[in-house]
Amino acid sequence: AALEAEAEARGPSKRARRRQRQKEADERAATSTFTSAARVSELAPQAEQQAPLSLAEVDDPAAAFTALLTEKLRAAVEADHRKVSSLEWEAVLPQLVVDRRYGAVKSMAQRRALFGEWQHEMGSADSELRQRLRRERKEARREARRAFAEMLRASDELGPRPSFSAARTLYGDDPRWRALERQERDEAWDEVEEELAARGKALLKQREASFHELLAGLGLAGDEAWSDVRSREGVLADPRCKALAEPERRATFAAFAAARALEAAEVAASRARHGFEQHLSSLQKRGLLRRACRWREAPDEVKEDERYRQLKERCRELAEAKQSKLSEQPHHPGAVFDEFVAKLRQAYPAHLARASELAERCSTLCAADSLPGFVAKLAAWEEAEERL
Repeated sequence: AALEAEAEARGPSKRARRRQRQKEADERAATSTFTSAARVSELAPQAEQQAPLSLAEVDDPAAAFTALLTEKLRAAVEADHRKVSSLEWEAVLPQLVVDRRYGAVKSMAQRRALFGEWQHEMGSADSELRQRLRRERKEARREARRAFAEMLRASDELGPRPSFSAARTLYGDDPRWRALERQERDEAWDEVEEELAARGKALLKQREASFHELLAGLGLAGDEAWSDVRSREGVLADPRCKALAEPERRATFAAFAAARALEAAEVAASRARHGFEQHLSSLQKRGLLRRACRWREAPDEVKEDERYRQLKERCRELAEAKQSKLSEQPHHPGAVFDEFVAKLRQAYPAHLARASELAERCSTLCAADSLPGFVAKLAAWEEAEERL
């Protein structure tokens, strides 16, 4: 009697109290989850959205319930499998009851038992199921990175100079952007950045070429500035102009103007060269320029002519347009002179043979002829033969 009184005074044992708390929790969960009108009305719309159970799930409700646990609690498993054993049944229950597979197992005790088995399986580092989840996660990450890269490759809005900040502004709310963690997103960007930069460079060249076409069709004068051109009606509204940012427009116009200036300088230098060559030819016919002449020893008549000064000035303008030295220009008077004399040396054997043939046929020649007279008679005889 004394022992019974002492036991009654102490109350239930710790194990008994734990069993009682568990029993009460199960009763509360069962009651609140399935009999509360408020709870039923809250979960009913979600349950109705679930697809009916498949034949396999009907035939094996335990497997269907285990698959439900894996699906709903996957995040916890992937975060740290060692903490799976600390999951409380009451805490995870609200995530399960909205799925039809929950009702496939009729007994609450069986559900709890399956939950315990699932905890044990997930808590093992060598679990086959965990390894499968790891493979699926890895494949999902790979697919997410692929989708992220394809999103960037297919973008027409990144422009010719793509940047991470611009991509974040454009696609920060896109599910393909948000599917990756920050580090994975940075790594995926690094993988496609070079490809995007190359594509942007090609796109910029294409847009610049179109803008060049626009400028070429405006009939611009050689001294117009970009501020004058952009104020023309319709220029800024043209799609070829709108495709470039203002700094790019200025740079492209500067390159266009420089190219036009260079082209004009090339044409002017070529014309001046032709005039200078005619001047050298006349000097050669007058006997003032021979095949052995050098530029440093050129007769004064070469540089006294206006055509020499014109060529020198045009070459200076061409050198400025090319941003190179005057002496490096192919139209430089000295280079033209040396080239002309080289042609004289090259043609000399043929000219000598021709003169010999003419001298043999020319009947008006005599030993008393001077050199000028000899040349004049050969020229006259050659002209007479050509008329025949």
